[in-house]
Amino acid sequence: MPERRAIRRAVELADAHVAEALTVPDLARAAGMSPFHFSREFKRETGWPPGAYLRRARLERAKRLLAADDRPVTQVALECGFCSASHLATSFTRAFNLPPSRYRAMLRRGHHRPQRR
Repeated sequence: MPERRAIRRAVELADAHVAEALTVPDLARAAGMSPFHFSREFKRETGWPPGAYLRRARLERAKRLLAADDRPVTQVALECGFCSASHLATSFTRAFNLPPSRYRAMLRRGHHRPQRR
């Protein structure tokens, strides 16, 4: 199935370049599809719209980096493809119901990681 391989290629690109400002048209180009067709096929294969998949991948990387060390939240944001710490904080809070700094503090106190809403 050539479309399945093309979607897999786009997923690998998104995962490997999470810190870059990838867009749905970028992923569609990598898959050799129009953005509309790509979006439909991507959701069928992954269960996620491509924009939501990109956000989720960035947020999951942010969680790993916040847990790993004490680098500033601004640095984590930039390393995860967010344009600012504020943008990361808004997206992170929306997804996990707490800001990145509280998430890091919670981990340090030994609490479990929050699940996505």
